[in-house]
Amino acid sequence: MNNLLPDSDIIFPHYTILKASAGAGKTTALTSRYVQFLLSDRIQNNKLKNILAITFSNNATREMKERILKILKNLYQKEEETIKKFSTLLGIDKEKLSLKAKETIEEILNNYSDFQIKTID
Repeated sequence: MNNLLPDSDIIFPHYTILKASAGAGKTTALTSRYVQFLLSDRIQNNKLKNILAITFSNNATREMKERILKILKNLYQKEEETIKKFSTLLGIDKEKLSLKAKETIEEILNNYSDFQIKTID
């Protein structure tokens, strides 16, 4: 379920609904899209406070937040597989991507209430 669009094809507001059975990769796809939105140089208005992901459970909310932070950490630490995926997706070289990931982690930690991953209930 990895159907990520290149940044050039995304304009905010942008809505994506992922519907699939358990284990199909919805959380993985949504997590990657969230990171893509945060790190993009081409998507306008992509600040942390402008991005919202809605899940069905508190467990999914916690899991998504953990995965997003793990991806950002891996990007900051230049983990090869993660850097390759997001560098290609975003069209950003690995040094700039690592720096943007570091800045985004700091922004999340300093403005945690803006890290909007919520449940529908």
